Amino acid sequence: MPNRPKLLLVEDNAATALLRARTLTAAGFAVTEARTMAEGAAAFAKTKFQIVLCDIRLPDGNGYELCRALQRQAPDIPVVLISAAYVDDAARTTATYAGAVEFLAEPVPPAILVERMRRHIR
Repeated sequence: MPNRPKLLLVEDNAATALLRARTLTAAGFAVTEARTMAEGAAAFAKTKFQIVLCDIRLPDGNGYELCRALQRQAPDIPVVLISAAYVDDAARTTATYAGAVEFLAEPVPPAILVERMRRHIR
């Protein structure tokens, strides 16, 4: 499929990453996966993504930190943070301050996930 939007998925849980990647690929995204902050940052430096979907809890840091770093490099690329562990108002506020365009609290139905990713692509 030509002109598939490039999406960076940063998720340390293999099963969750597989499910999200399959859902987003089926919806027409070209998905690149990373399991850690370091892998996500390295992938971001190599490829021009249209959007980033990042879990908050990562083995080598957190999604807030990665979001801040990515926003410093490319403030025009939207970052959506997602979490099953952090779902309160404080998490939403922290996501906003980190520069995320949206915070999603799990569970997120696949159709909603796809709609939200499409909404933020510029």
